[in-house]
Amino acid sequence: RQEVLNESSDKEEPVIRLRSSVSKGRDLRNDVQEFKRELILSAAIDVFFEKGFQSSTVDEIAAAMSVSKTVVYWNFATKLEVLDEIVDRALAKVSQCVACIDHDRRPAQNLAEVCFAHASTILANQKEIAVYLFDRRHVSEALKRKIISQRDLLVDALAKVLERGVEAGEFLVRDYALVAYDIISMTTMTFDWRWHHDIQRYSRQNLSVHFAEQALRLADYMGPFPFADGELTVEPRRRARLVSQHRQVRLRRVSAAGLRQAPRPGSSAT
Repeated sequence: RQEVLNESSDKEEPVIRLRSSVSKGRDLRNDVQEFKRELILSAAIDVFFEKGFQSSTVDEIAAAMSVSKTVVYWNFATKLEVLDEIVDRALAKVSQCVACIDHDRRPAQNLAEVCFAHASTILANQKEIAVYLFDRRHVSEALKRKIISQRDLLVDALAKVLERGVEAGEFLVRDYALVAYDIISMTTMTFDWRWHHDIQRYSRQNLSVHFAEQALRLADYMGPFPFADGELTVEPRRRARLVSQHRQVRLRRVSAAGLRQAPRPGSSAT
């Protein structure tokens, strides 16, 4: 009986080894295919960025990789499928900033964190975001619906932060959704910033901080500018100057509003 058991175990061991080697081979092929897809997407981003989706061809994507277009078609059925993948990935990246919201923090700090993350992500993926912004009108209908849904989620999340800030006395905002949309539009346009300016002076960190501060101004925030762990994003002297300037602007707005509401000389107030 022991001899039979030993003989059975000897026969099963090569089968197990064969299955293991087949699994490793399959994983390796998948890794190679995924690597090829990444190369295609990278080349397509460059081509779409330079020429636009409609003016680009699969041949040009393949030429950018120094391969035949058969390689592209082996991984993507159509040029539209390539664009959908690029836009879908870009959408996922810009939507991640919502995860920065922590309701245990002050609303002003939450707003700064979200806008910093949003601007930083866009600046780190400028060409990809440019393709997303310029060519998203050409994507599939399903992806268009997803873009609208993700945009609405981001606007709603920021609007809730603004609403909590008003309740806490930190912001002066009337239309939460409109100001949220303004802030998102402002930070989204950072994709074009560093192409035309001094990269050494305007680093991604400095620009992200700058746009986080601008978002706070759009919310009519007058306090010090908060950042991670309660740290301030600007030097004390500069912060004092900015707050002073902001107060002056705010006073002028209030004064102008008062003048518009005041009755004209000689007229009777009703």
